[in-house]
Amino acid sequence: MSSESSLDLTHYMENVQWELKTTSIETKSISSTSFLNLNLEIKRRPGYFIVNMVIPILILGLLNGMVFLLPADSGERVGFAITAFLTFAVFLTMVSANLPRAAEPMSLLCYFLTLMLVLSALSCVITIMTLRVYHQDEDSEVPKWLRHVIAFMNFQKCKKWCCSSKKSKNSVGADNDGFDDDSLDEHGLPMKKKLGYEDTKSEASSEEEEEDDTADITWRKVGKTLDIFFFSLFILGTLIIAVFFLVPLATETAT
Repeated sequence: MSSESSLDLTHYMENVQWELKTTSIETKSISSTSFLNLNLEIKRRPGYFIVNMVIPILILGLLNGMVFLLPADSGERVGFAITAFLTFAVFLTMVSANLPRAAEPMSLLCYFLTLMLVLSALSCVITIMTLRVYHQDEDSEVPKWLRHVIAFMNFQKCKKWCCSSKKSKNSVGADNDGFDDDSLDEHGLPMKKKLGYEDTKSEASSEEEEEDDTADITWRKVGKTLDIFFFSLFILGTLIIAVFFLVPLATETAT
């Protein structure tokens, strides 16, 4: 046997972090013993959570990517990355002190801060690696595979393919419009054979250009390209992780 009714909220005081949605009282009788269950459905207020948790964490997360915008010659990259890492560690300690130690399941906020701490540590490692790239000896040659990767990341390959396709179309149009099959040159030789020789020569020169299209890539250019890539990667990763973890936290309903 059970009956349900709402609680008396005469002396209820509003909470800053939580909003009371519904209440109910359920009475059950089991083996001649009565049990009273009080059910409270509460919803987190997003304003307090966003101002005190979400915005500081997002700012610290975006600072992880900003380290790749600092000039490599300034000497402040490693210090900036380590400072961001220590700030996340302190923030995680402060949040953990206000959460239950034996909560099951663990709060999503702890998982989020731990993941952001890992990203901050990863940014320190990548910063050190990119600085080594910047300070490589300029006389040493960049490996061929790395030059092709950097050319692809800078869209040089796409530009080359587009230009080569346009040139091939223009050459085909010139062959069809400029000469006839029976036209002769000044020596009495068929013009088509002469054009074939020139086409072969142009193809050979284009192949040489394709082989040398990455010859101008230096270690400094490799470092700048990696900085842009990792900056975009960290900013995008931070936003994706924030949306994945913080949206459920801001809209969570507990009972």
